[in-house]
Amino acid sequence: LLMPGFIKGLDVSGDNIAVKVADGEVMITGPARLQGRPAPIDFKAYFDSAGKPFVFQARTKILADYVLRQQFGAGLEDWLLGDPTIDVVYTEQKGGQAVVNVKGPVDDVNLLVKPFKFQKAIGVAGTAEANVVLQNGELKEVKDLAISTPDLKVDNGRLLFETVKGVSELRRGRLTRARLGETDVALDFEQVPGGPLKFKATGSFFDARPFIGKGAEVADEAPYTGPAVIASAAVDRMRTHPARVIEKVKVYLDMNNKGDVSQFELDAIAGQGPLYLRFKPAASGGKMTIHVEAQDAGAVLRAFDVYENVEGGQMKIYGEQVPEQNSRRRLLRGSGEITNFRVVKAPVLAQLVGTLSLTGIPELLSGQGISFSRLQGDFDWVVSRSGDAYYMRNGRTSGSSIGLTFEGKVDKREDVMDVGGTVVPVTFVNDLISNIPLIGTLLTGGEGALIAATYSVKGPAKNPTVTVNPLAALTPGILRRIFFEEDKVDRAPDAMGPLPPTKTTPPPQGGSQGGSPGLNR
Repeated sequence: LLMPGFIKGLDVSGDNIAVKVADGEVMITGPARLQGRPAPIDFKAYFDSAGKPFVFQARTKILADYVLRQQFGAGLEDWLLGDPTIDVVYTEQKGGQAVVNVKGPVDDVNLLVKPFKFQKAIGVAGTAEANVVLQNGELKEVKDLAISTPDLKVDNGRLLFETVKGVSELRRGRLTRARLGETDVALDFEQVPGGPLKFKATGSFFDARPFIGKGAEVADEAPYTGPAVIASAAVDRMRTHPARVIEKVKVYLDMNNKGDVSQFELDAIAGQGPLYLRFKPAASGGKMTIHVEAQDAGAVLRAFDVYENVEGGQMKIYGEQVPEQNSRRRLLRGSGEITNFRVVKAPVLAQLVGTLSLTGIPELLSGQGISFSRLQGDFDWVVSRSGDAYYMRNGRTSGSSIGLTFEGKVDKREDVMDVGGTVVPVTFVNDLISNIPLIGTLLTGGEGALIAATYSVKGPAKNPTVTVNPLAALTPGILRRIFFEEDKVDRAPDAMGPLPPTKTTPPPQGGSQGGSPGLNR
């Protein structure tokens, strides 16, 4: 038997086929082949399909290799690696419409979800099923999509396609429920012709780690080649760290086709208070600005894996973009401040205190940490897809037991730091001496520090080397000024200036236009 171009232009053939014609029906069964591929056939057709459920229907089981999937307009190369064996029911209806039901195990293939850095390994059991709708041979819709594996589950998915120059292109879709690891959301998306890819996620949990920090890093030599993206999400909880989440999250992202973020907004609860973050153009002039405020600074720093050892505190950060010749990164310059916080279990600070033999700091020795009333400094923040770098200057802290100045850099791409400055123990004693007229100036050199030491912290961020200049620790302030070695850490240009006033009214949640931005934004 040979039926040339019988299904989607593919030949059906076989050498031991049973053909039966009776009562206006044709039935064909046997070990057939579809364009050379083994495909046992169970075929039924009506001479007159009026009042019948279909024109014809063919059932088979076949190895769905890439070439065959392409023939049906669904190569799936971005989502599937390998050749699954599937059960197929191809039903031709009146008006040129056909529905192809496909289902089968996915144990022997890789399933990919590239934006989430997810890949189901070969050997992990799972099943997939969908109904593919064709109109006059062109792919129009995938509906009733369901995938079930231990880490990936999709319920009631629908994808809509549009034919452009003979090629079926995905235009929009909805996954009623998508679960990937901890992520559990409903997902709507739309690909605007010649425009951005829009996403909207709502649900109980979203794992954002593939999109932030090291999970999102790529080499500078590999520029972004995907589409522009506009994404929004409203979820109960969002994971930003293996052990930490933020809650009641609303987020909005606008990124161009070069991978540059032109707007990012985040409202959430971190720890014991609200977090407000805006990275967007200024109202006048269009210069990119960053503005962060948090009522629990320690929780925010831990949640985004910036620093582990701060508890409590109120944080304000403000910066503006400055011209940068490198098109693959951005330079933000500004100032930051944290007030009323405590540093606990900080190995670097413990080494520093230990080197100076500062036994008069009861908070550190008791394990309760050291309290500070204020930390303030200027920064240059180099934002790069290959990893951020922070250049700090004019930094200083003040507390009842110890004070610090600091300058230097922290490179997240290389995970190294190079920071130095001055440490002033027993701050209240030094303040008392420095306030004595004339004598205080002579003893402190006019800098308000009788007992002080220079220090440096260099090396891997998790285990840097701490060194202290003991001569400075033993020398009165006026002599320390003479023998002070200039900080060898690279210095950046002057900062912008002071922070803007603290907001008294929190901004509305969601996008800058108010509310939770959606696909139409």
